[in-house]
Amino acid sequence: MADEYSRFADMYDRLLNPFLSHIRNKTTEMIRAENIHAILDMGCGTGEQVEQLKQAGVNAFGVDLSAAMLGQALKKNRANPTCCRADASITPFGNHAFDACLFSFALHEKTSRMRQSILNEALRVTREDGWFITVDFNPSPVSSVAQRLTLGGIHWVERMAGRDHYRCYRSFMDQDGLNGLHRNFPLTLVRAVPILRGNGAIMFFRKTG
Repeated sequence: MADEYSRFADMYDRLLNPFLSHIRNKTTEMIRAENIHAILDMGCGTGEQVEQLKQAGVNAFGVDLSAAMLGQALKKNRANPTCCRADASITPFGNHAFDACLFSFALHEKTSRMRQSILNEALRVTREDGWFITVDFNPSPVSSVAQRLTLGGIHWVERMAGRDHYRCYRSFMDQDGLNGLHRNFPLTLVRAVPILRGNGAIMFFRKTG
């Protein structure tokens, strides 16, 4: 299977960090506030969030299928790498190995079937009363010019990522984005913080089954 990120993995952080750094900071702050000790970033990409969590004292690991993106992650910490190449729907970790699983802009780019497989795997590796932490796009009524402009920018970026990527994004949004997760899985929404001018959210779900 072709690596869709191979074309721009070396530019990914430079292009997106200006837009994502404050979201990652907020995510780390919220994770620390919940006293989460061990977390798996499912779709860790270049490992930026994993490294930030480790620096904050969290025992963070990551999996991703893109060799190109993981190559960038390895450059960040060659001495103690904690990101590995694996299919997020079939990870090498044991049952209930983590306090939480994190999905940071990883769900919207997957097909509905793959999203379901990944979330089922997260249920397996997360402890019984653990956390699902999602950071992604989320549909909401457009209430300002700034929100509309941001939404237009998101659509442009998703289109530029390729036809299949954009198709998955549209499917994700049509299924109510992050709002739909707790309706289809044994999860209870505990906290939600809007991001991207209201076009996305950081959501903390408790695993309830």
